[in-house]
Amino acid sequence: MTLLKGLLLLLLAAPKLQALRLDAPPQASPFVFEADKSDDCQGRPPRLSEAELSRYLSYYEIEGASGYTNAIVTYAGLEKQSYIDGAVMLGRSLHRLHLMTYRLAMVQRGMKLESMQLLRNAGWHVLEVDPFVPEDYPRWKCGYWRDSYNKADIFRLPFPQVVYLDADTYVFGNRSDFLPLMNAALGPGEIRMAWDADGQNFNSGVMVYRPSIQAFKSIFRMMQNATLDQPAINWYFRNEAGPITV
Repeated sequence: MTLLKGLLLLLLAAPKLQALRLDAPPQASPFVFEADKSDDCQGRPPRLSEAELSRYLSYYEIEGASGYTNAIVTYAGLEKQSYIDGAVMLGRSLHRLHLMTYRLAMVQRGMKLESMQLLRNAGWHVLEVDPFVPEDYPRWKCGYWRDSYNKADIFRLPFPQVVYLDADTYVFGNRSDFLPLMNAALGPGEIRMAWDADGQNFNSGVMVYRPSIQAFKSIFRMMQNATLDQPAINWYFRNEAGPITV
């Protein structure tokens, strides 16, 4: 059974509804809607100097994470209820699989305590990360995607290998369907990703990768130039990215 048959990953959050095929480039899909152009970032966040960026060039220290060879990670942002609710649903869908792995939800520092507790109740360990876009940065410059800049932080996690799932994904299927994704064999610098709806690029909503400070630094630099995570990750791994084939 392929992962596609046993495990369906749906991206459901606004501003688009998207069904991801994991085994092949998708054809034109009735499930894909164009995002509102007003949601695109029209400006760029303040650029960190090399000295400022150097503070972030280390792996996170996460309590209880040592000894795990892999982890399942999502990013729930700061205050968008759709991200938080989605991460809760994703956590519950993973909980029933009884996977022996570390489940981590990354959130921006400043998320309400009640929201973080919802994530913990859904089975996530919660890691607060400092926002890269300052709170006083005008919202109209980044619109819907303002919270997405911290997604670069997933490359600073202290795990040998990570399965990353966007907060707007949901896992169907059985434990045996998911294990091949958890145990995917990666070569040095390699990343596995789901195909995007355009059939030309990969979607950063479903990935298997090895965290790397160098990858973080390069991807973060690209995102500082108002590039969102998906094109930045596609560009950085342009010679090492491959489709999820389990």
